[in-house]
Amino acid sequence: MQDSKNTQWADRIGGLLGRRARRLVRRIGTAFLTPLSFALHSGHFKSAFAEKALSRRGKAIPWFTYPAIDFLVAKDFSASSILEFGGGQSTKVWGGLARDVTTFETDAGWIEEIKRIPGRNVEVYHAPVELEQQAAFVRQTLDSLDKKFDVIVVDGLYRSEMFEMAMPYLADGGMIVCDNAEGYGFYES
Repeated sequence: MQDSKNTQWADRIGGLLGRRARRLVRRIGTAFLTPLSFALHSGHFKSAFAEKALSRRGKAIPWFTYPAIDFLVAKDFSASSILEFGGGQSTKVWGGLARDVTTFETDAGWIEEIKRIPGRNVEVYHAPVELEQQAAFVRQTLDSLDKKFDVIVVDGLYRSEMFEMAMPYLADGGMIVCDNAEGYGFYES
């Protein structure tokens, strides 16, 4: 809808200036006004200044693509167990959508932020930063929990390694969300 408003505006200005000028104004409007309009209406603008993912109303959202967010929030996760490698804004969202959330995080600052999440369905574990120690800690913790997860979100330091480690803990019919799947060795894993 906003795109059509921008186009109508460009057409009005361009109509006064002739065909070539109208095309130029339309291109400029499309190039600059449409992304700005999207940023304002989606929350992207607010997120950039807050340095954390927020909706346009200031509510926490995962730092995923907007189509991925729309897909996920349309699903019913109320009976689901979530496992996250790397917590933060998404932990707040999952905490409100799911039965329970288990998060491994290495950053003490994010852990303090996560602990402020209302409710008691989020369990956060302070994982070691170094890969071998982190892998051993995560595996030992998950084995002690003795459960499967309906959704596994991989968004931490060692994404390809955690992706591979997560597979035995995925419930039948579950899904894995690989943040920034174009990098971090996901394709190879």
